[in-house]
Order: sequence, then structure tokens, then C-alpha cells
Amino acid sequence: MVSSIPNDVFQYSTYTALTRGFTSGKPRTADLTTHGTYGIGVYEDGSPMLLLDSTTYKFRDGKAGNAPMHERLCFTMVTIYAPTFKRDISPSCSFTMTDLDSMKMGQDGGVNSLQLFSLDGRFEKLKLEEGTVLEGVVGRLFGFVVPEWMEGICGPRVFCHAVLMTPEDSNSNAKENMRGGRVTGFETKEACLRASCCGRFHLGFPMGKEWDGLSLM
Repeated sequence: MVSSIPNDVFQYSTYTALTRGFTSGKPRTADLTTHGTYGIGVYEDGSPMLLLDSTTYKFRDGKAGNAPMHERLCFTMVTIYAPTFKRDISPSCSFTMTDLDSMKMGQDGGVNSLQLFSLDGRFEKLKLEEGTVLEGVVGRLFGFVVPEWMEGICGPRVFCHAVLMTPEDSNSNAKENMRGGRVTGFETKEACLRASCCGRFHLGFPMGKEWDGLSLM
């Protein structure tokens, strides 16, 4: 096994394969932490996955739960996340996914670089992939800002998942009420943005007739 270096990204399969219906998984939830502490992915049943500080969440219908260790993922990206950039989002300005798309996060990242980021704080609005809009929630996003040349491999420009709670549930540590999933938009005025740049990228390919039968062009 290749040794894991901070901010290296280990990926299984490609985003294009995922969008073309490839759902055969290989890595299990239990395998993820052998390569990283943070990451995102998709299970064989289509449910989003989020790995935060070595804890894995599975999302179904917008609700978050602990991921079963035996379940397999048909797409995943994991890393030993070690941010090198930090920016506090102040209440005087609004920060959105569009701002994240366009900003330069630190000295190393650029238009051709795969960047890793986390965003911790309170979100005025946050939209999930299935269309649910959450308001006034607190939590954490993790994901990637993907250069254009890698979008078929890694996903859309800003590709992130989140785990969220209401402020009341957060104060009482009511984890049974956690929400989240793939994020398609957000607005925050009070958060901490951290980021780093991927130095090495490792891609594992599926094998077999289903994989070779896909049209990926």
C-alpha cells in the first residue's frame, strides 16, 4: 500500500463512471481510514458518505447516521487533511459557494490544482442535492475545489458534503437529529474556512465486465 502523506488524495473510480450508472463498490467504510481521516464518497445504494476526523457518516433522505463498516462505496476520495490556509468569515460579509469557487486559498493552490477545504460555522441557508433547504443550521462541510481538467475524474467544481444540526440540537448534543448530505449551495456570515492543496493524487480503478462495458468518453 502506498504510504499516506498529508493532503495526498486517494480516490476509487471516477465521477464520470458514477454519473453513467456504475455502482459496484470495492472499498468498505472500514477501509477508508487506512488512507485518510477526511473524505467524501457515494455508497452502492447511492447514499452520500462523509468522513470527518475519522468518523464516517452515511446520509439517507437528508438524515445523517453512522455508516455501517461493511458497506461498500462505488466512488470515494479520502485524504489525511492538514490545512495550510485559514480565513474567518465575519458577520459583516456573506460568503457563498460562488465565492469559494472563485477565491485563491493560500499560496499553493491555483486554477490547475485540486484543493481540499473545510468550512465550520453557522449557515444562513444550505441547499442539499435532493432539494432540501436548511436555514439557521450549524455544522461542517468538507470537500474539494476541482480544476476543470479533473472534473470528469473528481466531480464538479465545488464538490462537498456536510453534517449539520440546529443550534439547539448542537447545544444538547442531540446527534439523532443530525442532517446533511451533498451540498449544492450555501450562504454563511459566521464560519471558519480552512484549506490545503493536493500534492499527489492516487486513482484506483474498478475491474471487470461492468467497468469495461461503460462508455466514459
